[in-house]
Amino acid sequence: MSNSGWTVYQCEVSGKPGLVMIDCSYRARAPIPEVPYLLWFGVYCKMPPGGSIWDPDETESLERIGDDLLAAIQHWKPGWAVYPLKVSTPGIQEYYIYANDRSFQDEIIEEVRTKHPDYKVETDGKRDGNWERYVTFLPKP
Repeated sequence: MSNSGWTVYQCEVSGKPGLVMIDCSYRARAPIPEVPYLLWFGVYCKMPPGGSIWDPDETESLERIGDDLLAAIQHWKPGWAVYPLKVSTPGIQEYYIYANDRSFQDEIIEEVRTKHPDYKVETDGKRDGNWERYVTFLPKP
C-alpha cells in the first residue's frame, strides 16, 4: 500500500464540508484490474465536531484507528489491497480500499473493533472494477 503522491484538498461532499486525501499516483494506472473490489471502512467520531470535520482533541485517537485499520488490511490482504482514498466529513472518516476480493473484510473490521471498542467502525463493499469512487475524487489536472 503506497503512501506516495498524496494530495489533500477541501470540498463539499453530499452537501457537507469535506476533507479528501487521495493518492494521485494511481491516476495513470486506474483502474487496476487485479483489485476491482471497493472495501469501505467508516470510523465514526465520538466527540461532536463543532464547526470542524472532527474535534481536534480526537485527532490522535482517530489517527491510531486509521493506522490500525491499514495495518490490519496489510496483515489480511498482503499484496492484494491498495489504499488510494480517504474522505472525511463532519463526524466520520471514510477509508476506501481496492482489493482483489472481499475476503477477510469481516476479520479486518473485527480486529479494528477489538482494538478500539469505544468507537463505532463499520464496513461495506462492492465491485467497482472501473474505480469510479476513486476517479470521482481525483482533482482536475
